[in-house]
Amino acid sequence: MPVRLFRNLIVRVSCLLSQTPSSFRLSSSLSFSFSSSRIVNMAPSAVWTTKEEASLVTFLVDHKAEASDGGSFKATTFQKAAKHLAPMLESGAAKNAKSCGNTYGAVCYFHDKLLTPHY
Repeated sequence: MPVRLFRNLIVRVSCLLSQTPSSFRLSSSLSFSFSSSRIVNMAPSAVWTTKEEASLVTFLVDHKAEASDGGSFKATTFQKAAKHLAPMLESGAAKNAKSCGNTYGAVCYFHDKLLTPHY
């Protein structure tokens, strides 16, 4: 289906639903985002399992000497972590430095905001 027809179909469906989504998923491995002028094919998302998250945290604890004073890591450390996680891939896109950094940030946020008591 040509991109223009596909975009028109999505706009009509979204109008019928009284919503204007900025992105939507067609299947587990293909997603699109559209703006007012074009449809953009987005990369597949990384899917994290609990085992992979635990392995990422363990890897970063083992490499804590590479962390800055604020507890953040450079992209090279996250690239090493992505290579470390590659054999564990179960579904979704392969992990990369960006997805490792985002997951690390989410784990830190979860720990800081939800698990740490704030008196």
